[in-house]
Amino acid sequence: MSAKETEFPYRLSMEDYGIRIMAELPGVDEKMIQIDLEDRNLSISAADRERLYRVAIALPGEVRLKEKRFRKGVLDLFLERTDGH
Repeated sequence: MSAKETEFPYRLSMEDYGIRIMAELPGVDEKMIQIDLEDRNLSISAADRERLYRVAIALPGEVRLKEKRFRKGVLDLFLERTDGH
């Protein structure tokens, strides 16, 4: 049986240091999360036994991953602006 692909809820907010993204990934093990950051595009994918979560986010500027946290099914990414804004 193959996993059903689905998007997941996330929130993007602008902070003093850059961008914060909070994504809800219930039932997912942290080891199953993949984060790809290229230019102004962020993609997050993760899988559990039944679902394949995937989302692509166009970012408003160039960033680097500053910090990643995962707790109780919530992924929290802190992205630092690198384009001088």
